[in-house]
Amino acid sequence: MKREYWMRVAVVWLLLLGGLVVVAAVLTAPSFVLVESQLRAYESQIQTAAAVASEQRALTEEVTRANQLADTVYSVGTIPKVYPYLNRIAELQGEAVMLTRFSVTRVETAVASINVAGVAATRQSLTNFSDAVVADPLFTAADVPLSNLANNEDIAFSISIVVAEPE
Repeated sequence: MKREYWMRVAVVWLLLLGGLVVVAAVLTAPSFVLVESQLRAYESQIQTAAAVASEQRALTEEVTRANQLADTVYSVGTIPKVYPYLNRIAELQGEAVMLTRFSVTRVETAVASINVAGVAATRQSLTNFSDAVVADPLFTAADVPLSNLANNEDIAFSISIVVAEPE
């Protein structure tokens, strides 16, 4: 009997222990579910943050490329315009002077000088052209080499025109 008694005591204790395990499992299940859901939420936030970071990197690269293009456009915009000078020289040439070649020298962001080659019908038409260029406010000097004035007619010439500094 004694043995039966201790067997029953052991079974009762084991049942109580099993019951406690079941109660503990039931009580900790909501905590487990909560932790699991928070873990999933954090994982989705991490994935979202990684996607945003990736997008930011791509946007940063795009902005960098856009800045480089803007710098290129800006640098092209600072190249001095030559057309107004060439058009003015063409207006000053007159009927007896034919211009055949232009060569422009630039210094940083300004036009420094323009070399003009052509053919003048007479010496007088060449000097008139040179004087008209010097009289124009866009230009400060027009150097005609003396060798260009050696002939009286059909004079092949080359003039170095100094451009006035822009205001």
